[in-house]
Amino acid sequence: MALGACASAANPGLRARQPSEVPVADGIAWQQTTFVGKDGTELFAQVWRPAASEAVRGVFAIHHGLADHSTRYTALAERLARGGYVVWALDMRGHGRSAGPRVHMERIDVMLDDLEAFLTLIKSKEGARPLFLYGHSIGGLISSLYAIERQPELAGLVLAAPGIAFEAPPIQAAAIQLVNWLAPRAPILKTPHDDFAAEASVAAELDRDPLVAQGGGPALTARSAIDAVSRVWAAPERLRVPLLVIHGDVDKLTAPSGSRDLVVRAGSADKTLRLYPGVQHDMFHDPGTAQVTADLQAWLDAHTGGPAVPFAASSLTGRLKGDARGRAMTVELDARVELPQDEALGKDPGVTSGLRLRLGLGRGGAGLGYHGGLDVRGGVLDGGIYEVDAHLA
Repeated sequence: MALGACASAANPGLRARQPSEVPVADGIAWQQTTFVGKDGTELFAQVWRPAASEAVRGVFAIHHGLADHSTRYTALAERLARGGYVVWALDMRGHGRSAGPRVHMERIDVMLDDLEAFLTLIKSKEGARPLFLYGHSIGGLISSLYAIERQPELAGLVLAAPGIAFEAPPIQAAAIQLVNWLAPRAPILKTPHDDFAAEASVAAELDRDPLVAQGGGPALTARSAIDAVSRVWAAPERLRVPLLVIHGDVDKLTAPSGSRDLVVRAGSADKTLRLYPGVQHDMFHDPGTAQVTADLQAWLDAHTGGPAVPFAASSLTGRLKGDARGRAMTVELDARVELPQDEALGKDPGVTSGLRLRLGLGRGGAGLGYHGGLDVRGGVLDGGIYEVDAHLA
């Protein structure tokens, strides 16, 4: 997740898809539908199912992330449908064909309510079939928080590159909170398309896709994500459903270390971590997709009556992108007003403001490293002043 200067589009309303727009593979039945969120927002969903209903093994519900939409999962949905799964996928509000201001997430609980409405719709159509929830990126953040706080009945939870940790300095989160307080609709949240996959064609497709909001999200979306992340890590042990977490080890948008830590701390006795060398953020469009898809289907089959599949163990130790680096930072802002002691001298009150930054980079438990800082102060005091001090210890 990065800060950038991008515009946020207005609410286009519900944009329904026409059947002629979707080439349906042989042996697969496809349909589109709409439903409403708790606040009345119209949301779009589509479903791929095996043509022979008796072949159904389970149901797979897809929640995509930012700069994405459900139709980009067509290849995966068709693969799973041929394997006996009914695949449902929604367009998150503010994305794809669903209504809502583009990339707008005012409160994370609204997204949890939308997911609950989506799963309720699926259960009403699919009955008691085993239901698996899949979430990618911010969709993975929403899905994991939903499983933790609302404790749904799921046959399993699959998280792909979940947005539960980021390789970013703490000051970035503090800056987001500050910008949100000052200007919640400021367009600061950006997910660069070049960081989705190693193939340049993936970014090119995203750039010209009319269902992808070409720009970033407002500060309130970033703040809502930060709120959700803190809530996930407040109680990861409440994640008790069978869990599969998959992540590329060179992901530039979400931190693989968060996936590892969640698997370590989750309360489920059935939990698996798969890390894919050289794979970036968009796991079903990056090179290595075939292996990721095969592993996912094998895990689903093993949880719907098929034989257990031994996965090569992914290391839960060692450094990953997003791990803490023994650093500390403090930032102080202040403002001062100084009044003259003798007003007869005709001096005006002085006003100054200052920034104090302190940074420490340690080395393990040795307590050694670099410690420094910067002080900046400026304002109006007897005609104007400015001061800059650097500190090294």
